Amino acid sequence: MLFFNDKIEPITIETERFVLKRWTALQLARETFSWTKDIELMRTLGVQTVGMTEKKWRKSFKSLRGKRGICWAIFLKGTEDFVGYHTIQMEDNDIGQLTVVIKNRDWWGKNAVIEIRTAVCDYMFTNTACTKLYGLPRARNLPSIFNYQSLGFKVEGVMRQHAKDLGNGKLIDVVIFGLLRDEWKDLAESRSALQNSNHDETTGT
Repeated sequence: MLFFNDKIEPITIETERFVLKRWTALQLARETFSWTKDIELMRTLGVQTVGMTEKKWRKSFKSLRGKRGICWAIFLKGTEDFVGYHTIQMEDNDIGQLTVVIKNRDWWGKNAVIEIRTAVCDYMFTNTACTKLYGLPRARNLPSIFNYQSLGFKVEGVMRQHAKDLGNGKLIDVVIFGLLRDEWKDLAESRSALQNSNHDETTGT
């Protein structure tokens, strides 16, 4: 199984409520530059917005260009409502670092990230050579930590005072969450067994 090359494949992922469309890193940077004016949103990403230019914003997507970057734009199913984006930066040993941004606040607190990331994990572990996915949420980003835990990611460590809180300038911890291919398969089998059990109860079989 191969990863993606510079000529990206038109990979689309669908969930119950969303459609993820494969975009290039440049396209994603261009379409989201206006989001840098949302200070609260950028703060969750650790992005300093003071002095931000479109050139600097595009440069921040440089690691996602080419075959090592996977970018999806997230749309509300059946509409052109651009809800957010999900990216994966592939590293050595077929390991991917996850980032998700939900710009549309109507979807905050409604399990959108869990729904989207479940589909992304399924795709990566089923259709690519990916062996592990991981994320690096800031310790104060409680919604992100909840999402990782809910999906079965394991805490692999804490990088103490590793990032700066852009609100007060203090150094804060960053948590390392990781998930292996075999662990995801085990979780998927458990979910399938639970769904089958619930189906049996509701149908009386």
